[in-house]
Amino acid sequence: AKRAIVAGQYHHPEGVMYGGNRLEPSIQGLKEFVKDEDRKIFVPPPGKNDPVVWIDVHTGLGPFGLDTVMTEKPVSLKKMGEWFPTAFHLLSPESGSLDDSAMSGYELSTGMLTDFLFRLSHERAFTITQEFGTLPGVLVARAFILE
Repeated sequence: AKRAIVAGQYHHPEGVMYGGNRLEPSIQGLKEFVKDEDRKIFVPPPGKNDPVVWIDVHTGLGPFGLDTVMTEKPVSLKKMGEWFPTAFHLLSPESGSLDDSAMSGYELSTGMLTDFLFRLSHERAFTITQEFGTLPGVLVARAFILE
């Protein structure tokens, strides 16, 4: 059930977690903002070659008050631990399965903001998803349904 909620669905517009068939106005505005050549969002400062880091913050899944940090870029868990020293759970391609974490189900998701920004940056951005746990998954799912 969690995978179905996290991954969404694209068949029933009136159903729970419908992913849509076009960009939401806020995402369209973000796209226009970052693609504006005058802003140079994805261009490092002179003499620097550091990537832009985008953190997509979510709330709801995982243990209450604790965060899970995930990236799909190959980066060591040691390095991620330096960046996020208080994180409850760190996930990267080298850490293996997501099955036992707050991020389980995301491997089936499409249309993630981090993927969108990575493509917009011509693969120069470093994207991270950070999920802060709030309530047990059953209650989060119920809130989605009621919404």
